[in-house]
Amino acid sequence: MTDRFAVVVVQKLSRSFEDEATAILFSAGAEGVSEDLPFVQKDLRYDPEIVESAEVTLKAYFTNLPTESARIEIETELRALDGAIQMSMTLENHKDWLEEWKKGFVPFLFAAPFWIVPKWCEIPDEVKASPKHVLLMDPGMAFGTGTHETTQLAAGLTVEWMTKEGASLKARDGGARVLDVGTGTGVLALITERMGAFSAVGLDIDPEARRTARENLELNRSIATKIDDRDLSDVARECVAQGLQYDLVIANIIDGVLLVLAEDLAKTVKRGGTLVLSGILTDRENEFHEKFAGMSGLKEKSRVRKGEWCASVWTN
Repeated sequence: MTDRFAVVVVQKLSRSFEDEATAILFSAGAEGVSEDLPFVQKDLRYDPEIVESAEVTLKAYFTNLPTESARIEIETELRALDGAIQMSMTLENHKDWLEEWKKGFVPFLFAAPFWIVPKWCEIPDEVKASPKHVLLMDPGMAFGTGTHETTQLAAGLTVEWMTKEGASLKARDGGARVLDVGTGTGVLALITERMGAFSAVGLDIDPEARRTARENLELNRSIATKIDDRDLSDVARECVAQGLQYDLVIANIIDGVLLVLAEDLAKTVKRGGTLVLSGILTDRENEFHEKFAGMSGLKEKSRVRKGEWCASVWTN
């Protein structure tokens, strides 16, 4: 095997010939064939709808590079099947994409005073004297490295709340109880622990995210934060049944999903507590906030923006 691989792209293929064309490509030595699937997302729920078309585009991947004569033979067979097709072939270099990505993920000031430091990097001099503010991170496949604007917005609001209300609860009741919905890497829950939360619980529907979050909590020697395997609906039912809601609930999830979760999120917020939402696109923020208020029964207190995203703070 060389250090390159070939990608054969077949365009304008009649959908009725898709199976036969795929068989031709595999017979020619392709190790994988994929179809480009155009889709639309028409509403805030973000349910993708595949756009059916009479034509398809196939991509075939070859680690054993086809010779010029082999390429011509593939194209000849495909044209005999459907004379309208267009075929092209490009050569790509093999890369360790994880290592390539790691080169660009470096320590940075996340939400003052907290720094995110990839576990493979040295701790910057600026934060060495304050290890409490170092958040070691191995993001794995989970969302929430801290580089995305939605996570930064949620983190800023979380730090602000913990500095004021969280500190008051620490002095009065031993600390806040926190729920982080869509925890990803666990970084937001970890911040609340570092700032004195009595306990923090992270939820995520993605098993890989939960695994990554647990590894990051262990990496940071977390004591008061845990990752729960249950769905939000189960946690909401328990909150209502036991009357044990959370002082702070954080949900950094795309806005369409936040609407789906609105009622359950409201059930987890303690009377007088706070809900932080992030992941709302500014081009539909007014529509979102109006719908969320109606569905949750909560009241919006404030709103912040960064780039094309916004986040908001709610109470009951």
